[in-house]
Amino acid sequence: MGVQKDTSNEADPSNEKYEEGPHDDSEGKVTTSSFPEDQASTNTPTDSSGDANSSHGKDLDEAFFDFQLFIKQLKHPLADPIIRYTRSFLHNFCTQRPLWTASEQVKLITDFETFIFNKFTLYEPFKSLNSLQFKNAQEGMEKLIMGKLYFRCFSPFLKQNLKIDIDEEHGHDIMDDIKLSAKIKEYRFIEVNNLDTTLQQINTSKFTKFVELGCTELNKINKFKSPRDKIICILNCCKVIYGLLKHSKESTHGADSFIPLLIYIVLKSDTKHLISNIRYIERFRYADLNKGEELYYLSSLQGAITFIETMNIESLNVEDKDDFNKRHLENQLQLKQETQTQLENEQKRINEQEIPRSADPLPTLDDVTSSMATMFNDFVSSYTGSKQVYNTEEYASSNTTTTPPPPALKRVLTEEETKEEERIMSKLIDRLEAKEKKDTLKKMETMFPDLDKEIIKDVCTARNYNIGECVDTLLTLFN
Repeated sequence: MGVQKDTSNEADPSNEKYEEGPHDDSEGKVTTSSFPEDQASTNTPTDSSGDANSSHGKDLDEAFFDFQLFIKQLKHPLADPIIRYTRSFLHNFCTQRPLWTASEQVKLITDFETFIFNKFTLYEPFKSLNSLQFKNAQEGMEKLIMGKLYFRCFSPFLKQNLKIDIDEEHGHDIMDDIKLSAKIKEYRFIEVNNLDTTLQQINTSKFTKFVELGCTELNKINKFKSPRDKIICILNCCKVIYGLLKHSKESTHGADSFIPLLIYIVLKSDTKHLISNIRYIERFRYADLNKGEELYYLSSLQGAITFIETMNIESLNVEDKDDFNKRHLENQLQLKQETQTQLENEQKRINEQEIPRSADPLPTLDDVTSSMATMFNDFVSSYTGSKQVYNTEEYASSNTTTTPPPPALKRVLTEEETKEEERIMSKLIDRLEAKEKKDTLKKMETMFPDLDKEIIKDVCTARNYNIGECVDTLLTLFN
């Protein structure tokens, strides 16, 4: 659906009202605390592109990313106009309508990013940044605004959060997710030899460990909100596949086996909302920030999904069709039983009015970053004099009026309180980073039991615990 000119102006950052007149702080702001904290978060996954010598990770290495640095830059007093533009855009995006169509969202967000990136060249500290630092600021702004708008732009969350009918484009995302999930479950029983791979000379246990790691990395895609972070999850998954090919001495025919192995991992991982994630990336990744490597891996995943969507016995490598059909039928019966059990459990829960309870887990680095971004919003409110917060979720649930309800009162933190909480958060981040490093080291030791543990630890330290680079280096040592 096209975006009408008068419609796009409702939240257009280049509109004159953003250029002239004081900012009305009484309108409030959009904060991460407005959204459920148990959903996807906003930190950056550990990408596998930190080594400039990596043939696969060079593109992303050229654009390092430090979100916390960007947040600190936004706190600079001279960056106040950037803050005001951003807050105005986010507020208008969330209040002018309960829901924009996908096409409208793309236009509004792309126009704003173009607008605000041009403003970076006018205000300190951004206008004094070198090209690499400027790129980091662009990445940070995209991460910030998409973190705020995630629950209004990511299709699976729209209907359940806004409680209104969604547009056709977002609806197609959800339906295609359902169809792909059904197809994956239908063929979840196939083995790697049913795909056209030339994979040879690899230990079964080693193969299983690589596949499990690839599935784990792909499944992380739903933990993150920004398009770049989601791409990193895809990249890490593909890195593991390349590591597997290298381990199996597939240097000559590796490209022929890459897509079949990616198909196999997609089938085994059964990642939720995979199509919605890909379309979210396509829509909201700023074009100038795209790298050739990102586009290659994204198109490879799309190719794997397309194959799965049309998959049948004729498109697979099947020697004994009778045995294959038998396993297919057994899987169908098992799926039917699983569905029936799931329905019975759900009905039992409703009848008994059970409320699922779980112990509060240790927060992830993503949760901590969300918290620090929220603290930044409190700092902004204090800095600009705002004492009120607009409740976007309350408005989103009411589609009977376009008049915003009265803003809710909220005490903002003083600058001293904010600094103290930041110190506490920094300690928690250090603790969580240590835990993630320990987990990565354990994974590498499991995958390479024949290598000395001290060597593995040295490699992980040298590669900054980036999974893809650790796998590449350890495979070289192993061979």
